[in-house]
Amino acid sequence: MFNIAKAICLLFCLSVLVHAETTLTQRDPRIIGGEVADFGDWPSTAALFVTKKGREEGSYICGGTLIAPRWVITAAHCVKGEKATNLFVWLGTTDLSDNGGGEGIKIKKIISHPQYDEATFDNDLALLELEDISNVKTMPLFIGDAEEGTPAAVVGWGARNINPLTGEGFNPSLQLYELQLPIVSQTQCKLIMEDLQNMGPVTDNMICAGTGLGGEDTCQGDSGGPLMAMQNNEIRLVGLVSWGIGCADQNTYGVYTRLNKFSKWIESSMEAESNNDSGGGTIFWMLFPFFVLLLTYKIRRIG
Repeated sequence: MFNIAKAICLLFCLSVLVHAETTLTQRDPRIIGGEVADFGDWPSTAALFVTKKGREEGSYICGGTLIAPRWVITAAHCVKGEKATNLFVWLGTTDLSDNGGGEGIKIKKIISHPQYDEATFDNDLALLELEDISNVKTMPLFIGDAEEGTPAAVVGWGARNINPLTGEGFNPSLQLYELQLPIVSQTQCKLIMEDLQNMGPVTDNMICAGTGLGGEDTCQGDSGGPLMAMQNNEIRLVGLVSWGIGCADQNTYGVYTRLNKFSKWIESSMEAESNNDSGGGTIFWMLFPFFVLLLTYKIRRIG
């Protein structure tokens, strides 16, 4: 009887130690739980790769979302230190295997938010301008704030489990997983997340989702991916996977970049870049009448 009691006590102590090891002490760019998405679902979800030679030799690093035919949005921490020429996105598929289909497009330019703070993950978003126009369906941004309790979907190819000894995620999934989580009030989000390990502020540029029960969450490799909710009878983009503490731990939430706070910056950044791209053509057509007059003058002189 005594030995049984000792064994139970030992198992309990070990479980406490394992849980302590899996609770990471920093903000982790980070689906646990959920289920495999049906092929053809979530076409605007992008897989971001870093490579120099093409898809076959590329490495998946993060998720993203196509918000305009030539623009993908992702987390700023996903592309920090990366060169646009070494990146490309894969769109229009849930399967990242060689036979998964979809379309790959190279990245022309990276525009990270100028106030991105890598210490706190505030303003954690970046725009990726594609070299070519995508034929995949785009996703509109959510208008206003998603209310507490709103059912939201999150999808990603990130780690499906975590090593209990190191806290590191296993390899990303080749299949896209989806998970439904409720939006958490900002008050509750700040109360829980700021109190954990002195993590610092949960700003108004962030939004939380989760149940706090554990077992369901985003994880490493899901960063930059979409948090989505229904509005006006269509699915809209609420946020981007940004950070959390561990993966699917109890009494924690996933923290996302709150995109409605950045709608003006997103719109103006895309518009400015589009104007830059068409600048040469605009100047040409402004000067075209002058060229015609000059040519007419020369013809008259010759005649």
